[in-house]
Amino acid sequence: MLGSAKESKAVQYRRQSLVERPWRQDFHRAEGYGSPLMDAPLSRRLAVARGDEPADLVVRGGRVLSVFTREWLERDVAVVDGWIAGLGDYEGREVLDAGGRFVVPGFVDAHMHLESTKLLPDEFARLVLPLGTTAVVLDPHELANVLGTDGVHWLL
Repeated sequence: MLGSAKESKAVQYRRQSLVERPWRQDFHRAEGYGSPLMDAPLSRRLAVARGDEPADLVVRGGRVLSVFTREWLERDVAVVDGWIAGLGDYEGREVLDAGGRFVVPGFVDAHMHLESTKLLPDEFARLVLPLGTTAVVLDPHELANVLGTDGVHWLL
């Protein structure tokens, strides 16, 4: 029955079960692009960056890694609406004392095979986020070999 309508329905159902599971959130539809955090007014972030308004949070007293100059800077980090507004001397509604600690941006794992960890993406994220890894570049060749493009779409 290769190519029949019955087989086509089965393939379509299998694709849906891999990609559109009810518990899975799509970043682009959930808290990503178009979300209130992403659409927060740029004018407020700029006002905080200039020092005209207090930040929501100031991380104070830490040594901040500049990935541009490869230097450790002793600066405050101002955060507003979940965004870093600037480095410098800032006032904020809340202050987090980072004295004696290192403040670094999220690390990017530039090449990994998630399927080799034998973990689902959410469990992998739960384990690596506390250690500073905030993004990964995945090579899903094993998943693609077994499940084809359906597997790659599931991973995304």
